[in-house]
Amino acid sequence: MVNYYKVLELPDDADWSRIRHNYKHLRMLDSSPTDGSKIDHDLVETAYQVLSSPEQRRDYNKRLHLLSPSPEPERPTGDPASASTYTGQSDDEVMRDVDFEADVDEELEHMARAKRVKRSSR
Repeated sequence: MVNYYKVLELPDDADWSRIRHNYKHLRMLDSSPTDGSKIDHDLVETAYQVLSSPEQRRDYNKRLHLLSPSPEPERPTGDPASASTYTGQSDDEVMRDVDFEADVDEELEHMARAKRVKRSSR
């Protein structure tokens, strides 16, 4: 399988503007090769079409990921009781996130209750 990211000389997480920039750059090189190299215009065009369409890119990334060898998962190091061992965040940051999630859950429950009350009063 051809790696379209390599064809367009892009990292796997390139955003749309970077994809477009590299595509235009390669098209410009294609129209005026100075070092005698020839760029495969059809391959560049196909790579751009696939990577610039969100749906096609998502499907392509799935296929590319399935075909590439998966890296060894990193084993956690450090204190197994510490959240930073697993999340890369300090324990305080993790607790702030937990508190925020609890606040969101509480707000959602409040909204759902208000909606039920409103429906029952009709």
